[in-house]
Amino acid sequence: MTPSRDLHSALRTEQIETAVVAGLHMTLMRMQSSKTDIEYSLHVRPSEYSTAGIQWTDFLSQVGFSRTGCPYHHGDGYCRFVEEGLDLNACGQKFGAAYRKVQEAERHFEACGFWLPRPEGFGYFYGKPSSGMRRSPRSPNSDGHTAAKSERQKVSEDVNFEYVLSWIDGGPERGWTTHYRPKSGHLSEEVQAVFDLIGISRFHECPEFDFDPCHWRSTPYEAREDFFGFGNAESAHRCFDGHAANFSQAVEHFLAAEAMLEPLGFTMLGLRESPRQRQSQSIGRKVVMPKASATSSTAGKHFDVAISFAGTSREIAEQLALQVRDAGFSVFYDGFFGSDLWGKDLVEFFDEIYRKRSRYCVMFISEDYRDRAWTIHERRSAQARALQEKGAEYILPIQVDDVKLPGMLPTIGHVSLREHGIDEIAQMLIAKLKKDR
Repeated sequence: MTPSRDLHSALRTEQIETAVVAGLHMTLMRMQSSKTDIEYSLHVRPSEYSTAGIQWTDFLSQVGFSRTGCPYHHGDGYCRFVEEGLDLNACGQKFGAAYRKVQEAERHFEACGFWLPRPEGFGYFYGKPSSGMRRSPRSPNSDGHTAAKSERQKVSEDVNFEYVLSWIDGGPERGWTTHYRPKSGHLSEEVQAVFDLIGISRFHECPEFDFDPCHWRSTPYEAREDFFGFGNAESAHRCFDGHAANFSQAVEHFLAAEAMLEPLGFTMLGLRESPRQRQSQSIGRKVVMPKASATSSTAGKHFDVAISFAGTSREIAEQLALQVRDAGFSVFYDGFFGSDLWGKDLVEFFDEIYRKRSRYCVMFISEDYRDRAWTIHERRSAQARALQEKGAEYILPIQVDDVKLPGMLPTIGHVSLREHGIDEIAQMLIAKLKKDR
């Protein structure tokens, strides 16, 4: 039977627990519509708000609660389906800690000219409808790079990113573009989700980074007569100058909040299935537990296979990584380890992975793979390991483009994406790993 979609009624309802924690009044309900159709719902009423910035209401909306009339709180409440066995006190404490981290993230983001989504605002507290306000950076209809005139104005960096501010003048559309390049060469799934949330786009061939990919956002020029004709130039430059001290901290605080919520089955970034989505696919009485997190620890871990690829091959690399992991093998793919890579010396770390801590190294060979700085580093580490193996199999090449890699012998067997789909290649790799167990 398909679970009911009503958060508040069923053939049998039972109040499991109530709690007041961190300014939240919470009620956990058990709702049964048949012998096997059992659901759990959490109903929250916030009783505190701040004078500015992101509110409890915004936070609850961001983690998947819907504002609706709630009989368990005699008025509007924020409600959603949850996992069985949720501990309300632990949940409230985690919510409070995560909310404070989000507030810290917002403070640092604002120093860079970003605002986190505020879909609810003060509407709940003032008895008004949700505001629906989502303050995101505005972008013109251009790609942020192509224009009649482009001028680099400033550069900056921190431990994780390089930043460039350029002036783009395309006639009616002109303004500033801030370009972001991760020093690791990769963005984890979590960091990419944060970029999506705050409105940072991707560009594949950025002239500010020698035509390597970048991430970018634009600030359109605004003529303001009350600013003596200077428009918003001072604001654009001030926000750029704030990046070195604030941007990485903002992302780190937000990911810390996400990590607090994850064990409870909640997410602000939409990286995992909701209890409703998981339950609709399950059979029987209990809601299935969340899947293993995409953020894991690499500390001291050895892998059956490490996957090396250029950013342009990420989609197919991820397909391969997921299928091999789901077959029960340990896979190093950067997207599986998220914030575990944050702050590491990645030159040293990737050398360790590709030279010492993997049974095989799969290479997606393309023009970009041959030419990019980070993939050159990974390739050299893998080739050093192959030399130590004295002829034993280590590098498993997948030919994306018809190019040759320096130091790669033409006698090494490879598979080609032109001849085999990625699903077929994944099955070939799984068969090889099973044979060598």
